[in-house]
Amino acid sequence: KPCPEADENHPDCQFYRRHHDTIPEMVRMQPGPRVYTFFLYLSDVELGGGTKFDGGFTVQPRAGRAVLWPSTLDNDPFVKDDRTHHEALPVLKGVKFAANFWLHQYDYKTPHYSGCTT
Repeated sequence: KPCPEADENHPDCQFYRRHHDTIPEMVRMQPGPRVYTFFLYLSDVELGGGTKFDGGFTVQPRAGRAVLWPSTLDNDPFVKDDRTHHEALPVLKGVKFAANFWLHQYDYKTPHYSGCTT
């Protein structure tokens, strides 16, 4: 039975379907769009669990390994970069821990604390 994605209700589902990190609504918000994703692997995975990008490029998780990719075009940060759709492949053996950091076009913290980012 397929799992939707890993969360507290599906702890054995260590994958995330194909997606893009751009949220179209963010373009109109004060922080602007997510322009980069910085993804840091916090654990080694014995088998599976890679981050697969369109075009067949896959990064295997290793503790301390990091990946940085653009979510928008460099000549227009308000336009999604369609080359960076990606998915987290299923972990077949082991456990995957990682941290995601999104860099926005403008200041995110101030509008977030004011409730202007939701």
